[in-house]
Order: sequence, then C-alpha cells, then structure tokens
Amino acid sequence: MLENFDELQRTGLETVVNCSLDETQWLQASLPVRDGGLGVRRAAPLASSAYLASAAATLGLQSALLSMVESGPDEYWEEFIELRRGSMPEPAVPYPTRQS
Repeated sequence: MLENFDELQRTGLETVVNCSLDETQWLQASLPVRDGGLGVRRAAPLASSAYLASAAATLGLQSALLSMVESGPDEYWEEFIELRRGSMPEPAVPYPTRQS
C-alpha cells in the first residue's frame, strides 16, 4: 500500500516536470533540498520509524487509557524493532564500554 502511494507520488512528480525519472533520479528527488534533492518524502521507508515514534510517544497515555482493559503487549512492536535494526548499518568500531 505504501509502495503504491510512493508510485503515485512519483507519477505526479513526473507529470509536473514533464519527464520520466529513472531510479537514480527518483532517489535523488527524495533527498532533502539541502542535499541536492527535491525534498519529496517517500512513505514506505519512513513508515516503521513513524509507527515506533508514535507508539513510544504515546505509551504512557495508552497505559493510562487501557489500564482498565486487559490487553497484552503490542504485537507489532518487536517486529518493527527488528525491521529497524535490520535496516541500520552495524557500527564499524565497537562503542566504548567506559570513559577513560
């Protein structure tokens, strides 16, 4: 569904600029303006981050509202955490365990 939205957005941009965009041009268009792009935000790459941010920001409110209702943990939380971890590069150098 998000990919469909992104494709509609791409088609709309191609209509406005009156030319077809190859994959490289589409990726560049999705860069921020300060980085040489057009600032077109694609939905698919941002969806899991937006979900996690929303869930984390409202966790206290959710707990307060649902305290009377017996409910389990968010079934999608761990799935999205793993997706985000899988999409992030591993650090080149291990983080220090203590300050010198």
